Amino acid sequence: MANISQTFTEGASINKPPFFIGENYPFWKIRMKIFLESVDKGVWDAIVSGPFQPTNRYCELLEAFKELHEEATKLQQSNNKYKGENKWLESTLKQLEEETKI
Repeated sequence: MANISQTFTEGASINKPPFFIGENYPFWKIRMKIFLESVDKGVWDAIVSGPFQPTNRYCELLEAFKELHEEATKLQQSNNKYKGENKWLESTLKQLEEETKI
């Protein structure tokens, strides 16, 4: 059984992971798990199940999203272009209406 003074030699810190001194592995393992989960739950999940591996379906969806984003950007640019033309047409029509009223 590990000596309690040896178990807590590094202190309990929320900024540094617990230090493993080679004794009482089960206790250290629990503290390490708690520390990593406090950083981010995804960190511990990555340790247990491994890092995220993109699949072909993920890559296909990402490519489709990029294409849709490009199309949306083009539509927005053309819409802005037509807004400018509409303003010009509206001002021209107002001028013509004013000229015909006189």
